[in-house]
Amino acid sequence: MKNALFYSLFVSIFCVSFQVSAQCEFPETYEGNTGSNMTVMLTESLLTSLEITDENAYLVALNQDGLVVGSVAVFGLTQTTLAVWGDDTQTPDTDGAAANESISFQLVNGTELLDVSMPVPVAFVANGLLVQPAAATLLLNCEVVVESCDLPPFFEGNTGSNMTIMLTEPLITSLEITDENAYLVALSQDGLVVGSSNLFGLTQTTLAIWGNDANTSETDGAVANEAVSFQLVNGTDLYDVVMPAAVNFVGNGLSVQTAEAQLTLVECESSTILGCTDA
Repeated sequence: MKNALFYSLFVSIFCVSFQVSAQCEFPETYEGNTGSNMTVMLTESLLTSLEITDENAYLVALNQDGLVVGSVAVFGLTQTTLAVWGDDTQTPDTDGAAANESISFQLVNGTELLDVSMPVPVAFVANGLLVQPAAATLLLNCEVVVESCDLPPFFEGNTGSNMTIMLTEPLITSLEITDENAYLVALSQDGLVVGSSNLFGLTQTTLAIWGNDANTSETDGAVANEAVSFQLVNGTDLYDVVMPAAVNFVGNGLSVQTAEAQLTLVECESSTILGCTDA
């Protein structure tokens, strides 16, 4: 009896601990035809407000029990209609919306699931027509993230010996920076961060690479002639950056980077969620 109680308690705690990490359960597109439908017209004002970025994005209609009762692809369109299917009363199963039932909407846009509030509330009316003439209101429901990067930290320190890397406009432009907190880091051959510089909004700047302090037993900077590599942290994205001119550390030296850099997105390891997946 004690073992059974312990197992039950263990399962309960295990499940609860994984609820916060549960993946999004995206509603699938609707497939079917019950012979009774309501048409919701989506105008340009409504579609524009959805801010669709994924070419496979679609909008779904749901009844009050969360059953998908209609869907439509919405990428690249300026106007379309969504058919909301009614329940087939000839069968015992609920396979559509009931008369006067409130209909809600969700948008699947790539890895994002968003709740969509229509400008005009929708209650199901068989063979009815309802035009949505204005912008919708969107609220992020959840986002699928199975990947995580170990981002290098911004460098803080001064060992008294440095090399200066000048980053010109062609190089900074080639980084295609989008995040206001983006920064470039310099790394030793052992992966130690030995310098960093903020980049957002700049056309030219310098990055100081700190050399190792020979008066201490710890390695806290680059050593003479050591090859230095670079990475860009741009929001949640991490890139390996190959400079147009290779950098080897020279105390009090100067390296001017006058051309474009080559970027490679760092592929993060996937993390598998074990345990309960149903929130």
